Amino acid sequence: MRLIFISALFCLPSFGFVQDEVLEDANASQDPAMVDVLPVEGDAEEEEVVVVPPEIVLPENIFSELDEIIYQMVDRSPSVEIARSRLDEAEGMRLIDRSASMPSINTFAQFNYQTEQRENTGTVDRGLYFWSLDARQPVYQWGAIEARKEMGDLRIDGAKTRNAASFRQLLRDARDLYLQIFQRRVALELARETAAIAEEDFELVRRRHEAGEVTDIVLAEAEVRVFQGEADILNQEQDFAFLQQRLRTITGWTGPIMSNFSLSLRDFLTSPVVEDDPLPRGDPTKSIAYQAIQNNIEIQDREYTIAHARNLPHFSLVAGVFRDQIDSAFLAESEDRTNFFVGGLVTWSIFDGNAATGEKMATMARKRRLEREADMEMQLFQSQEQRLRATLDINTRSIGIASRLLELSNQRLKTAERRHASGAISTGELLLAKSNRNQSQLSLIGAKIDYLITLGDYLGMTRHDPTLEKMESRVGRPDLPTILNPWTDYR
Repeated sequence: MRLIFISALFCLPSFGFVQDEVLEDANASQDPAMVDVLPVEGDAEEEEVVVVPPEIVLPENIFSELDEIIYQMVDRSPSVEIARSRLDEAEGMRLIDRSASMPSINTFAQFNYQTEQRENTGTVDRGLYFWSLDARQPVYQWGAIEARKEMGDLRIDGAKTRNAASFRQLLRDARDLYLQIFQRRVALELARETAAIAEEDFELVRRRHEAGEVTDIVLAEAEVRVFQGEADILNQEQDFAFLQQRLRTITGWTGPIMSNFSLSLRDFLTSPVVEDDPLPRGDPTKSIAYQAIQNNIEIQDREYTIAHARNLPHFSLVAGVFRDQIDSAFLAESEDRTNFFVGGLVTWSIFDGNAATGEKMATMARKRRLEREADMEMQLFQSQEQRLRATLDINTRSIGIASRLLELSNQRLKTAERRHASGAISTGELLLAKSNRNQSQLSLIGAKIDYLITLGDYLGMTRHDPTLEKMESRVGRPDLPTILNPWTDYR
């Protein structure tokens, strides 16, 4: 396996970064696992640190803070609470489905007070009461009993599959939002740096204007650059705050965000990029979408069995006791009677207006549609897998190009700084060079973010996402493995 390491220059004075070499040559004599680590604020000098990269590096492997956010999502995210409710609903439906095979106990009681006119005894006022208690156990319904029990289990499997898809999307959203927050934080620091230079330049130009050395137009241009810098900072701050709030909403996170930005930036720039060849291939039949369709197909099979049995006789065992009163033409009082019985019960809906026939037709049509969707899903899976692998290759190349462009823009900026110090160019030209360098930095970060998001999409689609594999072992609550169960079979 070949790992490509990308490092680049990030000249942020407020964080004490210094220039680092760009792109480690794959044919270099040094160990490819050796990475130049950018020093953070307070480091005395650069040190070479031996890093043994894992095969797959995802955002949570780079940002420990994101790893903590993902860890606590299982307890706090509203999406996970929705998943629990979905599973509870499926469990309730399973109890309903299984009730068809369970005995039922029924009771009945009635009391009447009535006046009777009898020929032999005259008018009789009396109270009559009746009660009964019986139990019924379905015995045979042409496979419908077993089909209903199996449907209950299939509903649970379907809920777990939908939960797995929901959490995979939640994980993707959390990664994407955190990386956007990181990108906005970099842009914000760059904007503050540029704005500080513009303010210093404005003060210098203002003094020269008061001394009559520059025109009003030059002063106005310097003032405009200050306003532009302030507006840029305001926009970045608004985006930064909005993305943080959105991340907190979907994950339930209440802790700090970007608490160690300097270290995060260093780790992000030195994280390895894995070529597509070592990535595991996916099995279309194990994809979440395909399994959801297959689950529905199996439900349609049971629905057909139930509909087919609707117009056939149903056999049950019945036993019970009832008490009533026997009237007598010659006695004013009725005689109480208690009866015990046990036997068989046959119910038969001979004709229901073709409702059962229509249900069977609809069920078979749904099954044929789902089978075609399953075939199409397998083809779509293969094409999507190829597209993501091709996109990863493009992302990897884009990272290399962005790193090279950043190196060149840093060289141009250094030249511009020397010429500005000697008075050969104006501050506006210096700010232009710095703006180009900043844009190159953001382009490199954007390229790496695109790579990480695409990598997560690929691993999630092929069911090889290592974060999802670890979730069950990291969960301490006993009621969660039933929800996380579909995410454990990812290998």
